Amino acid sequence: MTVQVFVTVGTSAVTNNPDLMGKMSLEALKKELKKEEYYDSLKAKLIKRIGGNLKRYSGPEDTKDFRYYTAELGSLLAMKRTEGMLEQGEKADDNEFFLLHTDTDDGKLCAEVLEEVIKTSYGPAKLTVNVKSIKTEFLNLDDSEGFKKGLLKLQETVEIHCKNSDKKDTRRYFNVTGGYKAIIPYATILAWNKDMDVCYLYEQSTDLIIIPKIAVDCFPSYEKIVEESKISRKQKRIRTLDD
Repeated sequence: MTVQVFVTVGTSAVTNNPDLMGKMSLEALKKELKKEEYYDSLKAKLIKRIGGNLKRYSGPEDTKDFRYYTAELGSLLAMKRTEGMLEQGEKADDNEFFLLHTDTDDGKLCAEVLEEVIKTSYGPAKLTVNVKSIKTEFLNLDDSEGFKKGLLKLQETVEIHCKNSDKKDTRRYFNVTGGYKAIIPYATILAWNKDMDVCYLYEQSTDLIIIPKIAVDCFPSYEKIVEESKISRKQKRIRTLDD
């Protein structure tokens, strides 16, 4: 059984580890990340820190607050603990994770860190080697019209990867724990259109919230919902789930 998990990625990899950035603000960090040397150095530090924490994961009874890992990793471990969601043991590599990040340097950094940490996970923390970070073009709340383009790119990305594994024995989930809160309603509609359950791990909780597809004959058009959405220009940014 192939299990595909689409994961929205936020910035908890950096916001949970402020000491590695000298406790600079997120806005100051964005400027520093433009410098390749700083970007690579911080990426290596985050992989070492978060990867080291993940190596200490001891199994299903280990339900540390997800801030010990990241929002995304914490929720993936919760999926691993939930019976019937992810493949386990020798079949773990049948899991496919798609880390969907924003069109920003900090989003890219966090997704790349998670990709490396997940690929090298082993033992009780083993998730899969089949993980890929994917930039969602235009998905940036600094530009309301660009954000709509990004939502359509999100749909395009999900559809491409669903088609690439269009098998009857494929199970799919949309994990919306990380990333912009504003994406959750869109991701939910998109997931239901693609016959996926939606899952979310709330901050200090240890159990997933799982929202199954509604058993109705038709769903609202994703494209129409995006087109008719009104995104205020004054509210340029919405807090990430892991802020």
